[in-house]
Amino acid sequence: MNRIDDAMVAATMRGYDRNNLFAFVATGTGSDEATRLMEMYRVGTSKHWQGATVFWQISNDGEVRGGKIMLYDRLTGHRVQEPFPHINWVHSVLRLPDYKLTQCFFGEHLLPYIRDKPVSIVESEKTAILATHYLPQYLWRATDIAGSAVVSTERQSKHSEEER
Repeated sequence: MNRIDDAMVAATMRGYDRNNLFAFVATGTGSDEATRLMEMYRVGTSKHWQGATVFWQISNDGEVRGGKIMLYDRLTGHRVQEPFPHINWVHSVLRLPDYKLTQCFFGEHLLPYIRDKPVSIVESEKTAILATHYLPQYLWRATDIAGSAVVSTERQSKHSEEER
């Protein structure tokens, strides 16, 4: 399994004024709360497409497994689908040789730090971010089913057993 360097994640954790998803979230939550949510979930800004977002998949042991790049409409919050679906992966854009993507849940990195809330799982990263604001009594994670994520259940089962 390969991992992405933490410095690459850190380099994306700015430029929110150019991030379409941030602009959409900020219209409903305010800029300070949108910043808190993006930082909490380690959501970055990509230069791949103007206004693009990077959803970093970071495991509960801190390994950066991958970064999914998506483009959203800043007014509606919908994914940009035309003239093609704007979805890509950091390792593909950077053409990292022999990189093998091993995905985990989006938001998994929060499990060791937020142990007093029930865990809820949704399909999309955007939903997990918004749900954290509107239903803060839960810890939200996303499966990325629409993006064909294959999540290792071994790690999830092990962590679930530790919580019991």
